[in-house]
Amino acid sequence: MVVIVKKRKIVAGIVIAVIALVLAFQIKPILLRIYKMPHYDIVEQMSQKYNVDHFLIYAMMKAESSFRTDAQSHVGAKGLMQVMDKTAEWAAEKIGIENFQPDMIYDPKVNIEIGCWYIAKLLEDNDGELVNAIAAYNAGDGNLRQWQKELGKEQLTVAEIPFADTRTYVTKVLGYYENYQKIYRQ
Repeated sequence: MVVIVKKRKIVAGIVIAVIALVLAFQIKPILLRIYKMPHYDIVEQMSQKYNVDHFLIYAMMKAESSFRTDAQSHVGAKGLMQVMDKTAEWAAEKIGIENFQPDMIYDPKVNIEIGCWYIAKLLEDNDGELVNAIAAYNAGDGNLRQWQKELGKEQLTVAEIPFADTRTYVTKVLGYYENYQKIYRQ
């Protein structure tokens, strides 16, 4: 009786492993549709230019606009990476985009370049700390500095972010970022 039970457990384990393998191979095409990589050439070029992981850029675009070039938020953030006009004008000046006009932010090349430059700057300003940089991208660097001052610490955890929308955003971006890495680095 004991031998039969052990054999059944072994067979059940093998069946579960085979099912898991089948599911893994069939689910990848679905994951590739969910975790798309549109504007690949632009993202690759700009992420390399500004030394930012392209998977982070895709995670941010997915969270910000669901890859819609015409996206506009209720507060006026625009394009793939949801950049505000004021931030876009400042960034365009810093990186040398000549004759910048706010509507240019809907152009994927301009939007992605500004978004890559800005997150790279935020990462640099925050010693590479992802949570801080992503929170500052969403809520503004001034808010991040205020939170750091109030909490008396440089590095925030997601749970310590006072704005619920920013906490949700940071959680979403970090999750997407992890998934992009898992899916495409296999």
